[in-house]
Amino acid sequence: MVRDLSPIVVFVYNRPSHTLQTLTALSKNRMADESLLYIYSDGPRPEKGIEEEKKIAQVRKVIRSEKWSKKVIIRESPYNKGLAESIEGGVTEVVKKHKKIIVLEDDVITSPGFLEYMNDALDFYENEKRVMHISGYMYPHTVKLPESLFFNVPYPGGGWGTWERAWSYYTNDTEYIYNRFNTARGWHRFNKFGGDFLQRQLVRNLTGELRSWFIKWHGILLMENGYTLYPGISLTNNIGFDDSGSNCPHVDKFTVTNLADHISVRKIAVKENRVVRKMVKRFYQGPLSLKKMVYSELTRFILKEKIQKFKRDFFKNE
Repeated sequence: MVRDLSPIVVFVYNRPSHTLQTLTALSKNRMADESLLYIYSDGPRPEKGIEEEKKIAQVRKVIRSEKWSKKVIIRESPYNKGLAESIEGGVTEVVKKHKKIIVLEDDVITSPGFLEYMNDALDFYENEKRVMHISGYMYPHTVKLPESLFFNVPYPGGGWGTWERAWSYYTNDTEYIYNRFNTARGWHRFNKFGGDFLQRQLVRNLTGELRSWFIKWHGILLMENGYTLYPGISLTNNIGFDDSGSNCPHVDKFTVTNLADHISVRKIAVKENRVVRKMVKRFYQGPLSLKKMVYSELTRFILKEKIQKFKRDFFKNE
């Protein structure tokens, strides 16, 4: 009997080197040569000019340069949708057709066992309504964790999977989600990382300063009492925190150096792992908290931009 493998969707934009690394690693996965791959290529932003168009052309050359899987279907947008709209639309399209999905962005390096784990987990928990998200990533840590475990915050940037039954709850109505949590008790539950990091992200979506699919998906999982399955050791590493993305200053905090080759999916209790809950909170709120690191790097980035502008203006007037 032929196994019904989940389709893979990769979202790419304007980073040819990252895209090549992501697709090369994916092609080396066990099951890659049996899998259907969709690649969604976002279009250029007009204000970015010819350089952006060149980068996107390079990306589109990369995605056609190899046969990355058994079958590749490419969707190219003539205009820029942005990551949130691309993911919302692409995931909805594919999951309606195939009932399940594995999602990667253009900066996720996978171990050879990533697809095996994702397909095993999607099959094993297909009819468990409380399980709504499968993560291929696990935060760097030194504590001993079980081979797989549950936490009720999804991690978006390290490869993930879900089913149509879960994604059908997704909405981009930020006001609706905001109103569902707009009490002291509600925000305490929403802010799983400690502080108000997640709450402020939702508010920025509400005001239009930010467009993020993840923060709404996080709210929906909480509203539906949904859980995310995590591997005890990460199967992926995100290489995008390197100043190459528009919203990704250089941060090493998320880097995982040793990836698991295989994670077994076995029956475990569907409840939040307390060790991981404390570990993740420390990860975001410890002495080298994400907030401090991002603010520091953004300050450096802004200063660098000001210096470069000064040099351009200075030499222009010479």
